[in-house]
Amino acid sequence: MSSYGLKEMSGEEVAFLRILMGINVVSGVTLMADESNAVNTCLTAWALSTAANVPLLESFNPPKAPLMGSVAVFGILGELARQGKLSDSVAFNILSCLLVPLSAAEIFAPQAPLDAFGMPSPSPLAKSLFENFSFSKMSTGLFLVVSKLTGKRGLGLAAAAGCNGINCIKTVTRADKLGIKKSGLFVWTALQTAVAVMAYKNEM
Repeated sequence: MSSYGLKEMSGEEVAFLRILMGINVVSGVTLMADESNAVNTCLTAWALSTAANVPLLESFNPPKAPLMGSVAVFGILGELARQGKLSDSVAFNILSCLLVPLSAAEIFAPQAPLDAFGMPSPSPLAKSLFENFSFSKMSTGLFLVVSKLTGKRGLGLAAAAGCNGINCIKTVTRADKLGIKKSGLFVWTALQTAVAVMAYKNEM
């Protein structure tokens, strides 16, 4: 984060940054997965990412039930979908709800999930990183949903990149308050916009 002008970060902020990086990895493996395995890949990767962050989050004494419940639900659903014991359509519908509407709810009303994980008063930077996390989840969900509805993964990629671009723009608007440099955010905004446009044009 030093490239963004941040010299120091609190433990809480580092935790949120790692959570964000974890969901970005989940998004990456989902985009690279074969179409027939994208849903179970996403669920399993999400379970592993959440589990990896449990020791870090425990230092803030959050309620353990939401954390362990999330790991269990994602892992079980992913494995059932992989084995074919959970139909593709049901697994897709469940994952889509977890990624799109719930992420939207987190963006517009973040306090409830923050309270659930034992962080009622996060710093402005931590709260911003949590919003970035929610946007990344929504981006992954849009990729899956648009790809499924249109039958064109390129349009799914365009939707995901467009969502990421909006995420970057929103972060730019609060960059001064957070004390971070805007130059890197402008680069990411331009890159995501270019990916969205090229993916869309390639499919159309």
